[in-house]
Amino acid sequence: MRLLKFTLMNLMVGAMSLSAISQTHMINSSNVPYAHMGESVAQYGGYSAFGAYEDGIITPSGSKTYHGAVYLYNNGVLERSFKLTADSMQVANVGRSVSLNSNFVAASFTGFVMSSSPRPCAVIAGKTNGVWNNNFSYSIIDSDVTISTTLQVALDGYGTLAIGSPDATVNGVKTGAVFIYEFNGSTWVKKQVLTPSNVVADGLFGRSIAFHNNYLMVGAPGSQGGRVYTYSKNGTWSQLNVFPSSGTTYAGALGQNVDVSDNTAVVSAPTHNGTGSVFFLDLQNNQWTVASQISNVRASSVAIENVKAVVGVDGVSAQFYLKDWNGWVLKKTRTSTEAGDSFGYDVDIEGSKVLVSRKYADKNGIPNVGAGVSYDYWSTIYSSSREAVDFEEAVEVNNLYPNPTTLSEVTFNSSEEILNVEAYGQNGSSSKLTFSGNKIDVSSLTPGLYTLQIRTANGIESRKLSVL
Repeated sequence: MRLLKFTLMNLMVGAMSLSAISQTHMINSSNVPYAHMGESVAQYGGYSAFGAYEDGIITPSGSKTYHGAVYLYNNGVLERSFKLTADSMQVANVGRSVSLNSNFVAASFTGFVMSSSPRPCAVIAGKTNGVWNNNFSYSIIDSDVTISTTLQVALDGYGTLAIGSPDATVNGVKTGAVFIYEFNGSTWVKKQVLTPSNVVADGLFGRSIAFHNNYLMVGAPGSQGGRVYTYSKNGTWSQLNVFPSSGTTYAGALGQNVDVSDNTAVVSAPTHNGTGSVFFLDLQNNQWTVASQISNVRASSVAIENVKAVVGVDGVSAQFYLKDWNGWVLKKTRTSTEAGDSFGYDVDIEGSKVLVSRKYADKNGIPNVGAGVSYDYWSTIYSSSREAVDFEEAVEVNNLYPNPTTLSEVTFNSSEEILNVEAYGQNGSSSKLTFSGNKIDVSSLTPGLYTLQIRTANGIESRKLSVL
C-alpha cells in the first residue's frame, strides 16, 4: 500500500498528538528487602499481577521469612496482596511464576512446607460474586509434579491451568511434563498429562508454557538444542506440531521463553550462536515457519499479541517490535533510570498495555523490593523523537480514518475483506463491532482509546482508534 506524504505542519501536529509516552509505575508496597516483586508478571483485563517469591515478614529477631507473595494491581493501583503467613509456609517461595485471567490468579509454590502437611505445587486466588478474595482460595497438591525453582504456571482465558514441571520424570527419564487441570466449579481436577513425543533426558519440557485460545505452546530448551511443542484442544489436548521439525536444529536453548497469539509466536534461544537470538514464527498449514530472526539478543522474556511483540533483553531493556511488510521490526527500546534493577526480566502484553518488571528495584533505601512499569505500546513506539519517515509508518499502521473520530463510523483502508472486528478498551473491556464493506460502526464506543482487532482473510490486524 502506498505511504501517505505529509507537509511539515502535518508532521508537527502528528508529533504533538503522539509525543507523550503513557506509563504507570508500580512499586512493591512491602518494605521487606530482597522481595523481588517482578520475578514474574502477568496481566488481564486491566489487572497486573506480580510475583514476589522472596517476600515475607521480618521477625522480632530480625530474620526474614520467604513466604512469597502475589500483588494484584487494578490499572496501576494496588487492589490485593495474596500471601501465605503460616509458620509452616516460611519458605514457600510463592510467585516465581504467576498467571492471570478474569477469575483466577495462579502462582507457583517452589519452596517447602516446614511440617508434615501435604505440599502444594501451585496456589490459586479466585473471586466470590465478582470480587477478588483476600487470600489464596485453592491449592494444587500433586505428587507427580516434580518441584523445582523453574516450575511454571499458565491459565487460559477460561478455567484451565497448566503446570510446567521441567524436572518431572517420565518412564524413568527426567524429561519434563506439563499437567493440565480444569476448574469444575468448586475445585481443580487433573485432566491430562502432556509429555514430549521425543523423550530426551534433561530435555526440560515445560520450562516455558503459554496459552492462547485453543493453543498451548511448550518450550523444551534442553532437547536437542531446544524444541517447541504446540498443542491444540478439541475436547482434549493433542500435539499439533514441533518446531523445528525433525532433522533441523537451531541450538542455543531454543524455547527458554515462548509466547503465542493466533497464528504468530515468539521464541527465545538465549545462547544461540553465543549471543542469543529471538525467533518470530508464523503458523502455515499447521507448521511453524520462521518469519524473522533477531540475532545478538539474549532474551530473558518474550510476549506477543498479533502484530505487536515485546522482548526483555538480559535484564537491561525492553524492545518493542511491530510486524509490517518487512517482517518484525524493532521500533523502540526502553531502559530503566535505575541501574541494576533487572528491567525487563519478565514482560507481558495485552491490547495496548505492556507490562515490564523491575525485580531488583529499590525503594527509599530498601534494596530489591521490586517494581514494574506499564507502558502504552503505541505511544511508546510513536513518541515525539520519531523522524518523518517513522511518522509515515505510524499513519500506515493506523489506516483508520478519521482518527481521532467523533463520527459513528470509521473507514478501514485495506483491500482485504473484513470478517470480524472487536474493540478493546484500556480497562480491558471488549465488544464486537458491526461493519459494512470497509466501514466499521463505532457508535457503541464511549469516548476513549481503543485497540481494534480486525480479522480479514489474511489474518488479524490491530489498529489503535481514539474516540472523542
